[in-house]
Amino acid sequence: MQETLKKLRLCFQSAMDMNAQQAKSITVKTSMWDLPEWDSLAHARLLLEIGETFSRDFDEDDAEKLDSVEAILDTLRDHS
Repeated sequence: MQETLKKLRLCFQSAMDMNAQQAKSITVKTSMWDLPEWDSLAHARLLLEIGETFSRDFDEDDAEKLDSVEAILDTLRDHS
């Protein structure tokens, strides 16, 4: 899971224009309410980044549920 979290942090960094230190602060418990950068546009960019990084497509139902790092990790794990 640590390797997946590292890759996920890079997705956040790219999608939300974060620096490395900001991305490193993202944990399993981080949710969209913890990051002011995580608005609806950033969410769409994040899902695209995750899709490219993990070769995974998300449908509308997935997108609505992926409001935390934990939810994203669970979805990636369930579909691997």
